[in-house]
Amino acid sequence: PYAPSYFSAGATGFTSGLVNVAPALSLEMLEALRAGDYGTAMKVWERIRRFEELRAANGSADNVTVVKEALASLGLCRRDIRPPSRELPEDERAEVAAIAGGWPI
Repeated sequence: PYAPSYFSAGATGFTSGLVNVAPALSLEMLEALRAGDYGTAMKVWERIRRFEELRAANGSADNVTVVKEALASLGLCRRDIRPPSRELPEDERAEVAAIAGGWPI
């Protein structure tokens, strides 16, 4: 979620949990930022914002769980997680599935 602001301060790359779920979106963001196309970058940012908010919830405790839930909702892995992580509540699982289902994979 911070890539656009970091690029405006001189960054040239970023790490991405999103790339595990929707590589095309991460690449679209990276290419737009490297080209200085902040309009396109912010359109991508709007598409990923809620996903990133869910990952950051509870002091980022749900970071891995949200990524794994998205992958599981797409049939790409099991949702099993190791402690201290926890499974998401059903409403958040449904929200993650809806978000991931709307992205190109």
